[in-house]
Amino acid sequence: MLKHGILGLLNYQDMTGYEINTVFRDSLCYFWNAQTSQIYRELQTLEQKGWVTKCYVAQQGKPDKNVYSVTGEGRTELLRWLSEEGPDISPRAPVLMKVFFMGERSRAENIRYFETLKSYCEMFLRSLAAVPEHIASYSDFLGDKEKALYWQMTVEYGLQNMKMHIQWAESCIRRRLKLAADICICCAAEGQERGQGIMKILAINGSPKGGSSNTWKLTRRFLEGMREGLAETQGKGLRAQRSRSQDGWTEETGIEIEEIQVNRLEIRPCLGCFSCWDKTPGKCCIQDDMREVIQKLLWADVTVWSFPLYYYTVPGGLKNLIDRQLPMVLPFMADNQEGTGSGSHPSRYDMDGKRHVLISTCGFYSAEGNYDGVRSLFDHICGKDAYTAVFCGQGELFRVPELSQRTGEYLEHVRQAGREYAQGGVRPETKEKLSELLYPKEVFESMADASWGIDRETGERESDALVFTRQMAALYRKESYPGKDMVLEMCYTDLDECYQVILGKEGSRVITDGFGAATTRIETPVTVWHSIAKGEIRGDEALMKHLYRVKGDFDLMLNWDRYFGGIGEGEGAQGTSGAASGADAGGKTAGGIPGRRENARALPETGALGVCMPCKGTNMNILLIPWIVFWAAVPIDGRWGSLASLAACMLLPLLFYRNRKTIYDILSSTLVTGFAVCSLLGAPGRLVVPLAYFSFGVMWTASCTRRIPLTAYYSMNQYH
Repeated sequence: MLKHGILGLLNYQDMTGYEINTVFRDSLCYFWNAQTSQIYRELQTLEQKGWVTKCYVAQQGKPDKNVYSVTGEGRTELLRWLSEEGPDISPRAPVLMKVFFMGERSRAENIRYFETLKSYCEMFLRSLAAVPEHIASYSDFLGDKEKALYWQMTVEYGLQNMKMHIQWAESCIRRRLKLAADICICCAAEGQERGQGIMKILAINGSPKGGSSNTWKLTRRFLEGMREGLAETQGKGLRAQRSRSQDGWTEETGIEIEEIQVNRLEIRPCLGCFSCWDKTPGKCCIQDDMREVIQKLLWADVTVWSFPLYYYTVPGGLKNLIDRQLPMVLPFMADNQEGTGSGSHPSRYDMDGKRHVLISTCGFYSAEGNYDGVRSLFDHICGKDAYTAVFCGQGELFRVPELSQRTGEYLEHVRQAGREYAQGGVRPETKEKLSELLYPKEVFESMADASWGIDRETGERESDALVFTRQMAALYRKESYPGKDMVLEMCYTDLDECYQVILGKEGSRVITDGFGAATTRIETPVTVWHSIAKGEIRGDEALMKHLYRVKGDFDLMLNWDRYFGGIGEGEGAQGTSGAASGADAGGKTAGGIPGRRENARALPETGALGVCMPCKGTNMNILLIPWIVFWAAVPIDGRWGSLASLAACMLLPLLFYRNRKTIYDILSSTLVTGFAVCSLLGAPGRLVVPLAYFSFGVMWTASCTRRIPLTAYYSMNQYH
């Protein structure tokens, strides 16, 4: 088939192998995929058969080329092939061969396969948009509109074929989810027959972004905490159950979790026809995925509603799901026993004992005062305050790798909340932690404004390096102001861009021209600084490898976490007003360089330069004191000098209360203790003391062969 395609192209005009390959890539790819090596092999075969000829063309200033032309015999073969009776509709389909055997893989893996297939077809469909333009230009070049008509027909076939693949993939995903729901319902019924004690949890992800939702990150941590909490409470005595998640089917104890991704389901809006009340009681007239959702809602003991805040309420897809719960209630009027609204409808099913959890993020700096609409909605559905809520502002920050230290700390609080919820209820101190701001209002709003990359005054687009610098400057902690302004100059050597950050008493500001004298100048490729900020490379390691340079006052680098921590003590209470939009809605993110916070406890603390920054500083005196005592005292009196050295080594641990011990502190104490014991046992001082000097020199010299020498190790860890 490929050889006839090449003959057809050469029938239009003489072409090189490169030009033939380009036509296949740009214009014929929607119905025939040909590799470059295949094209050149076929050209050799066609030349051997006498169907094409090759003409060598020398060029000035360019590589010489071979131009191929179709011969009379080649045109005859082309016409013969076109005249063959019966279309060739070979059923070979590699996709279907793979799908036929997919029963050997997990359900989650197969769903991901169909999602990938759908995404690929959608991307290919978008690429076809440029094909008509290629056809039009080529037909103009040839001056033949008649042939272009048939080219357009092949484009239409490609478009329809891709659309069919997309619809088929969506249908496969829905059928796979429906089967999983049926299995889940059967397992629930078996569980009731065989015994109690299994908590059944339904997690509903209402974000249009599905698994990439910021809110879903919090929800997954909450569910992890619930698993841990139940495991601690119930021990290992309960039988193992299988729990489906995006990572596949995993063994759990005493808990079954079913997930619903609303963006994958077909849930159409309610028609308001009330057929579910009078014509087909309890059954909706719309045939879509909502029927399975209702079965899962009835199955669950706990329903976790996960969604971003969209225009002060839930996203549209989730609102459709909530509206379509109408078949679950009876048409009769009833007094509202929950103290919400002026009336209600009784439930068609026994819903006693069912619990609800709401988890949501928003793009405002604080969740406070922005969830009135959500609370009112769920007060009507669940009963006033008859649910547990985790509402988090600054939700967009959960997708910023540079801020993972702070967001990771908050996620640990969410996990703890899930653990406590499974054991009876979230404690007040954990709720207080969840109500804390990720960053102070002014810091977050500065980062959020900078993330859009638009100049406030001119409205023009700013460079990515400038945006990154503004976000970094937004994390400046003005309470760490040292008494005089500091000027940090960021010089991005790969972009030839330079900006200054003024760190003052009232805050920070970025200037793009009119520079003054810099306190500290950092010369770095922006890619290196991004990698350091994301934790992909340690800052000290990058400095040692000369990936960036620092000029001027190095104190700013040593205390980077102090100046760019982003949040200080006592700045965790929620505020009362918000920033701008739903946390999952915006495509931009606020970023920057994270720094160490003195109040961070849940996670290891990592400084802005990628260096692990301990809460306590190191103290080089701890290294030197034992040696100094030994060298000074033993030559005077071997016995008492040795005892004094041993006493110094014994008292050193008291200093670790305020200082962080290092491997060199431990090694020094060990060596001095050994030499002191040798002296007490009678070793002459004229031998022991020189050996001590020699050992100290060996230790110091050997440290220079390590990635971080001895002195650098102390200096980078806030040494004294």
